[in-house]
Amino acid sequence: MLYHALPSPDRSQTQLAYKLKYYPKISLSPAARKFIWHTIHIVYTKALLLEHVNADRSQLFFRGTYIPIVWEFNNIPTEEEWNKYKDTDYIAVEYRKSALIPGKYVAILSFSNGPRGHAVS
Repeated sequence: MLYHALPSPDRSQTQLAYKLKYYPKISLSPAARKFIWHTIHIVYTKALLLEHVNADRSQLFFRGTYIPIVWEFNNIPTEEEWNKYKDTDYIAVEYRKSALIPGKYVAILSFSNGPRGHAVS
């Protein structure tokens, strides 16, 4: 398939919307960053992150609401990869708000080497 045919224009189905949903802010072009309304970076331990996810582990509780979880670059770890990480290992979360993201909010997860920025342990 050369392209995805849409019955009507839908900006949430564009490559830009995909990048806004899955790519870390540092990987986005200055033009793409203009579509991000708000970003917060927090580093959790694996154990603390698990305390804040819903029952089906698809959303993360933050500031009174559940936000959909995605993995950086849409690179979802396998169960085996996930289990290699100890409860004391770090996972970085970039909370993001943009009109081009379905539901406007997303929590972008990535494995981290340690706390930086706004760390929570």
